Amino acid sequence: MPAPRTRTQTSSASASSRGSSASASLDKQGRVVFSTAAADVGQLIGQEGRACTACHGVSLAALDANVLAFRRGFVVVLSAAVLVLAALLFLFGRAEVVEPVAALLEGTRRVARATISTSRSACTRAASSGSSPAPSTR
Repeated sequence: MPAPRTRTQTSSASASSRGSSASASLDKQGRVVFSTAAADVGQLIGQEGRACTACHGVSLAALDANVLAFRRGFVVVLSAAVLVLAALLFLFGRAEVVEPVAALLEGTRRVARATISTSRSACTRAASSGSSPAPSTR
C-alpha cells in the first residue's frame, strides 16, 4: 500500500494552543503522521485551526464565479465558431460539389434524351486544342 500523502505544517493547532512551536506532517484527512512533539502524533487537526485558516479559511466564491463565467463565455464562443465553420463547409460543398454534380447530371440527361448538339465552330475549336469534341446527335 502506498504511503499516505502528507502536508507539512510549521505549527500544529495543538502545539500552538500550548504556546510552543512544532513542525508536523499531516495526511489528507488532517491526522498528524509525524511531529516534533511526540504527543501530537495521531491527533486529528481540523481545518479551522489557526495554522490551517490561512489557506482553508479563504472563500473561493469569487474565483468560482469567475471560472463559471469564463466557461460559459468559452462555450458560447466555441458554439458560434462551430456554427460558422459548418456554414462555410456547407457553402463550399454546395459550390464545389453539389452544383458541378448537378450540371453533370443535367448533361447526362440531355445526352440520354438526344438533345445535345455541337456546332461546327465547337468542333473546330476542339480540334485546334487537341481534344475531341462531343459527337453530334442531329
